[in-house]
Amino acid sequence: MLIQDGQVVSSFPVLVGAADGPKERSMDKRTPEGDYCVAALLPDEAAVGAGYCKGLHVSYPAPKDIDRGLELGYIDKETHDLLLEEFAAFGVPSTTSEVGWNIAIHGGLAPDEKFERGTLGCVVLRNADMDVVYDFSEVGTPIVITACAGRNHGNGTCTAVYTKPARNIETPPSLEESRID
Repeated sequence: MLIQDGQVVSSFPVLVGAADGPKERSMDKRTPEGDYCVAALLPDEAAVGAGYCKGLHVSYPAPKDIDRGLELGYIDKETHDLLLEEFAAFGVPSTTSEVGWNIAIHGGLAPDEKFERGTLGCVVLRNADMDVVYDFSEVGTPIVITACAGRNHGNGTCTAVYTKPARNIETPPSLEESRID
């Protein structure tokens, strides 16, 4: 769903993680839930992966996810501190960890493809829909991902909301410099 000035601009079906519930760790096949932002624009399939069209790098893991990873024992204190430092500097950690990494919103579904398969955690749209979302977005655009439950995600059981103008979500200043052209 795209929202601008409090009004819904567009809405699209999406495909999310194959497993139910919010993302907790790497390879759990769950999609992160909560408040994030666009950490980088991925302008073509070379940036996202073969066949995936354009994409938006999501600011996951955010500090709340990193703290939860420490709390659940997926990462140690040293990794926790490193991930928080990278998030503060770059808007998204570059170090891979058991908390997960490299979550994107990207194209990849053919126009007639059914929403039957799940992802490893990314949010996937039809390529034409991703073109609209990509053109709407910029680095720092808030993203709210909610209600990723069940596997029938093409019928709106997962909502990724992109909002303009920016809502009050903590966005590190370094994100303004991380646009990939």
